[in-house]
Amino acid sequence: MAHPHRRPRSLEPDLRPLGTVAHYDGADAPFPQTQSPSLFWPADRAWCVATEIDFNSPLVAATAAAVDDVVAHPLLEALPLTGAESLRHDADTINR
Repeated sequence: MAHPHRRPRSLEPDLRPLGTVAHYDGADAPFPQTQSPSLFWPADRAWCVATEIDFNSPLVAATAAAVDDVVAHPLLEALPLTGAESLRHDADTINR
């Protein structure tokens, strides 16, 4: 799939290379930029992460048990979605 200004890359089967294509310039940078893959999943396709360019949060598609683990993780801010939620920038009622 071709898209202007985007270079698709395939990382198989190891997710460790994500660190080579994802970065955050840091809050002290004059114009901080965050870059990350837009879609990634393990070889068994047990889950998938989508980081849509226009959304402020990644989306994880997985089994209910895996989603429960993500939601319960103490270092993550995560909410389970039903599909009825809005993903608009102004829909976040927690981080206003």
